[in-house]
Amino acid sequence: MKTLFASIIIAGTLFSCGRSSSPKFYGDAFDTTQVISVSELVQQSGEQKEVTVKGTIASSCQDDGCWLNLANPGGKEIYVDWDERFHLPKDISGETVLIHGQAYIDTTAEGHPLAFKATGVHL
Repeated sequence: MKTLFASIIIAGTLFSCGRSSSPKFYGDAFDTTQVISVSELVQQSGEQKEVTVKGTIASSCQDDGCWLNLANPGGKEIYVDWDERFHLPKDISGETVLIHGQAYIDTTAEGHPLAFKATGVHL
């Protein structure tokens, strides 16, 4: 019985070691205390200023981690890229993320008129 209990403890410890839950910055570090929601970003979309947005990742690049789409409860997803300055992990859909950069209206995009140029991502 003791060996079974010890085996369960060791297996649980090894499993938890493989999963890191600590947040990580990609790109430039930024202040995570002044944050707006995706809804607020959409309301302010005409303003060209740097902001930090908190949202949920709807989808992301599965090749190089070079873009993502933020879920937008009020409309179309928001396309986010960073000119390949850094690469995010794959399979991050559903994760909560903080993104710092500038929102803009992409007049060439059909599916994602509101886009975001990120300088940093906190995942």
